[in-house]
Amino acid sequence: MSADEKLTQFEGQLLVAAEALLTNEELQLTPAEKRHLKAALTEVVRARNGAPEGVYSRGRVDLMKPYVAGRSIASVKADYGLSDVIKLGSNEHGGGPSPKAIQVIRELIDDSNRYPEVQPMDLIDALAGHHGVSSDQIFLGCGSNELFDTVVRVLRPLGAVAVFSSSSFSMYRHVMHVYGVECVEVPIQSSGQDLEALANAVVEHDASFVFLNTPHNPTGQILLEDEIRSFMDKVGSKPFVLLDEAYVEYALGRPGVAGGTELLSDYPNMIVCRTFSKAYGLAGLRIGYGMARRELIEPLNRVRQPFNLTRFAAPAALAALQDQQWLEKTVKENRYELEKMIRFFEDRAIQTNPSGGNFLLVTLGSPSAPLCAELLSRGVVVRPLPSYGLPNAFRVTIGTPSENETFRTHFDALWPLTAP
Repeated sequence: MSADEKLTQFEGQLLVAAEALLTNEELQLTPAEKRHLKAALTEVVRARNGAPEGVYSRGRVDLMKPYVAGRSIASVKADYGLSDVIKLGSNEHGGGPSPKAIQVIRELIDDSNRYPEVQPMDLIDALAGHHGVSSDQIFLGCGSNELFDTVVRVLRPLGAVAVFSSSSFSMYRHVMHVYGVECVEVPIQSSGQDLEALANAVVEHDASFVFLNTPHNPTGQILLEDEIRSFMDKVGSKPFVLLDEAYVEYALGRPGVAGGTELLSDYPNMIVCRTFSKAYGLAGLRIGYGMARRELIEPLNRVRQPFNLTRFAAPAALAALQDQQWLEKTVKENRYELEKMIRFFEDRAIQTNPSGGNFLLVTLGSPSAPLCAELLSRGVVVRPLPSYGLPNAFRVTIGTPSENETFRTHFDALWPLTAP
């Protein structure tokens, strides 16, 4: 009998025995206790039959779907025979990164044959100073995705459950399926995340991980400091709360808004997730970072891949971080263009959500796919949202003033024709 056949046989026997144990009413086990016990028993059987030590969760590849990215400019040009395309579907920074970051990248081209630093301490120290934390509280990764992956890989317990809002970043679900973590998705409200329902789900399922977004993609919802503190108090200190602040630079400075780093000292189970892909305009370099208490960050840095950042990522990110004057200017321009876009839709009695990011959620009275397809054929890329469970909505990135005007021109040409 092969090892796989033995494992399957023993797991089958385990399930029979576990079912009898877990349905024993005298034990009065809660659903969470039953889940943890079943996972622990499964681990024992796997270990006795040759499973590698420490490997206790099988991923559910059968549940996974490849990530669906927004259309690239090159593919739209090729498919439609266009020479000009504007991309407003991926929440990229239309104006590009700080000139100082671009200059650093150019200067490093000749060193492309050299490996990057394993730990770029100049960037780490600069981030620590910028956020008021210590350098050993920072994890650098290939975008926020690597942070999510590493956190779950290192910190997941037996029988782990993750809670997050539906219609949120699909990589949450993707990572959980990789590591065999059960997902509980809480429906969003029209305004965004339902914090009360999320907190209730965390408590009910004894969750190990929970994701919060501020601002939330795609609704644009901003979580105020009081709302986050109330949520943290409700879920307690057990679950790891990943506060995804990919777009937070666009929201900081608004009344009642605080960055996650201002809360870290009060909540030791919080992990703040940031990126240079959005407001800093470095999406192509794939650099994100996490901040948490040092006891959490230290094991993450121990297991991360060496040279997980490119030769250009950390130096360019450092230059961008040091150019705060440029960041303030670009955030101010985004808010001006965002308000202009909101008024455009208001004038046409089309519903939009208040947004704290560099994008706008637009809800139509019928499926958005036909309109998005027509815009695409004209060289305007926006993001239809059926994969987010929002078939009547699309998301439009706030681009440069000229890109936004081009979008509005084409929308007006099409909307009367595609309106219900």
